[in-house]
Amino acid sequence: MTKSDILQARLSLNRGEVAALEARQVAQEALLALRTLLGGELPDAPLALTSDFDVFNPAFNVDNLVARALEIHPSLREVEAQEAADAASLWIARSAYLPGLQFQYSLSRSVVDTSGFNFSEFDDRNFYALSLNWQLFDGFDRHNQISQANAALESARAEERRRALSLEETIRAAHSRLMTAHAAHRANLASVELAEEDLKLGEGRYRTGAGSFVDLLDARVRAAQAETDLIASTYDFFLALVQLELGTGLALFPEGTAQ
Repeated sequence: MTKSDILQARLSLNRGEVAALEARQVAQEALLALRTLLGGELPDAPLALTSDFDVFNPAFNVDNLVARALEIHPSLREVEAQEAADAASLWIARSAYLPGLQFQYSLSRSVVDTSGFNFSEFDDRNFYALSLNWQLFDGFDRHNQISQANAALESARAEERRRALSLEETIRAAHSRLMTAHAAHRANLASVELAEEDLKLGEGRYRTGAGSFVDLLDARVRAAQAETDLIASTYDFFLALVQLELGTGLALFPEGTAQ
């Protein structure tokens, strides 16, 4: 073994120690983020981490998901309610051009004969009045109110369209990421199986002296990397599924699936 090999081994050791420190830091940050999401302290018992998640075949039709989201998504229902309110405001503003109708009724009673102080007989008179008022000019105030109400209605309609397009973009992008993550997960499953078999062969060769310790370490590194890639693809799958749920407003996790 040369001095160059020793230096290379020390460099690899230092890199491994740095990688371990970085991984420990990431784990601590993840615990702090989890505590923030839970809104309190974490359980006293140690957290049990697992990579065992049920990745299923996402047989979703993206066009159906978009159609259902456009029907029930809360953000669209919100802007539709605002649009209905703005339409009512516009109708009220336009009604200012209609004439005002006023109806009046009055009853008067007077004494017929007061010379003999006889107040038993009265002269009843009823008055009816119907008036129609139409304001011809108000300094364009009605026109201004109608313009504002119409602008608010058009803005609500444009906002509804914008949200619909944004939802469709979000759904299609999340669906594409979900299908990609599912394909990557299947490929990583095969990689893990191949890496485990390669590790078994490397351990056998090392025990019989046909392989070196470095070759065995390389096989272990490849196996660990394949396992890491599998976990990452599983995470990407469920992250894309959650994003798809957020975009559609639908519950897409199959019943009994670990979440």
